[in-house]
Amino acid sequence: MNPELQKRAINLGTSIGQGILLFDNKERREETEKENIKKARKYIIGIRKAGNFEKFADALIRIQERFLLSVSKELLQQINNDNFAYIQKFVIISLLNQVNPILRNQKKNNK
Repeated sequence: MNPELQKRAINLGTSIGQGILLFDNKERREETEKENIKKARKYIIGIRKAGNFEKFADALIRIQERFLLSVSKELLQQINNDNFAYIQKFVIISLLNQVNPILRNQKKNNK
C-alpha cells in the first residue's frame, strides 16, 4: 500500500488520541485524561467495528463532533471502499498507542 497514506492514517490516529486526552484538559491532569478515555471508549469501539467505508466515515464524524477534531483533507480525498480497512487499522493502532499508556498507569495505580 501507499506509504504516504499509511503515514496520514497513523497521524490521524495520533491526533484522535491526543485530542481525546487533551479535551477540556489544558493542564494535562491525569484524572481528566482517564475520564476522557472512558467517555471516548464507545467512539473508539465505533471506529474499530466499522465494517464498511460508510460506517467508518460515520464513526470519524462522531468522534470529530464530540472531541472537536479535524481530519486532513488529503487523507479524506484518498479514503475509499478499497482502502478504508487498511487506513482503519493504522488509525486504531496509533490511537491506542496514545491512550494505552494512560490506562496502563491507571491499572498500576489501582493495584
